[in-house]
Amino acid sequence: MRDTDYATLISEVVLPLEDGEEARLERIRVKALGQEEIRLSWWKNGNIVPRPLDLSEDALWKLIAKGITDGVLCRP
Repeated sequence: MRDTDYATLISEVVLPLEDGEEARLERIRVKALGQEEIRLSWWKNGNIVPRPLDLSEDALWKLIAKGITDGVLCRP
């Protein structure tokens, strides 16, 4: 799991996009706030892209459904 000065990754799901890009739905613990949050992120070549994640409505629903199925959006 990833751990940065900002947050610790708790769980994630990945939706492959075109050209090897990925949309990720992540449950993270934000260190400064001491709380769990949900993050949508865009990844390219294994690196996070510091830009908004734009998805079609169909892709967004797929990512949300995968997040529910894999427990990212469900409380343990």
